Amino acid sequence: MGWDNRRKRFDFGRRVALVMDNYVVLIGIERKRNKKDGL
Repeated sequence: MGWDNRRKRFDFGRRVALVMDNYVVLIGIERKRNKKDGL
């Protein structure tokens, strides 16, 4: 039972990491676009 719970937590952490990576990429794209508009 404990092992299964640990696996669920690992899957959740991996999902959160993927979302964070996507978020960082989106922010980077927005910053580049804003810099282009500023120039």
